[in-house]
This record gives sequence, C-alpha cells and structure tokens, in this order.
Amino acid sequence: MSELTQRQYLAMFMAELDEKSRLRTAREEGLAEGREEGLSEGKAEQAKEIARKMLSRKMEIPDIADITGLSPTQIEQLM
Repeated sequence: MSELTQRQYLAMFMAELDEKSRLRTAREEGLAEGREEGLSEGKAEQAKEIARKMLSRKMEIPDIADITGLSPTQIEQLM
C-alpha cells in the first residue's frame, strides 16, 4: 500500500470511528432524555391521582394544591 493510500485509509477509518462515537453519544443522550421525561410524566400522573383521592374525600382545593404541587386550575380539571 502506498503512503497516500495508507493515509486515506487511516483518515476514513478515523472518520468512521468519530461517527460511531457521535452516534453512541447521541443515543445515550436520547435515552437519558427519554428517562427524564418518563419520570416527570409519572410524577405528574401520581400527583393527579393523589389529588383525585383527596377530592373524593372532600378536601379543599387550596389544601390539595399545597400538598400535591398542582395548580388549582389543574385540580379543578380533575373534577
């Protein structure tokens, strides 16, 4: 293999490794973002479920808002 061909091969090989590394990083970041979104959605659903139970026990909306972190409007929408 000539020196130029070796350099070209090495450059292509390094470019391929860089691309694989970028793809792996992007995938890992995407997975982490997805996990965070899922946890956030789960917490929001849990707060709504707790608010529904509190509403069924005739608790006041301001108290429910204070305990769950939901806004009064969000709680009213659950009624």
